[in-house]
Amino acid sequence: MLMFIFLTIVLALVGLAAVPLMLGVVPPNPYYGFPARSSAKNPELWTQVNRFGGRAVVVAVAVSAGASVTTRERSRSGTTSSPTLR
Repeated sequence: MLMFIFLTIVLALVGLAAVPLMLGVVPPNPYYGFPARSSAKNPELWTQVNRFGGRAVVVAVAVSAGASVTTRERSRSGTTSSPTLR
């Protein structure tokens, strides 16, 4: 249970950190965002790259959270074995 809560908090923080990138409100900087030399020279490209990266992180967080909840529910119900294929 404690691991599930910890994972949920970490996923929420990572997802929240990606939202400003996804919305394109973060200006080019060397500290926050996807670091690439070519995008650092062109602010428009930097914004496009980081908007895509922000969306990718939010999707990855959503998939991870869904997998975490599904795995937790399966382990609580006792159906941890995978079905056999015939």
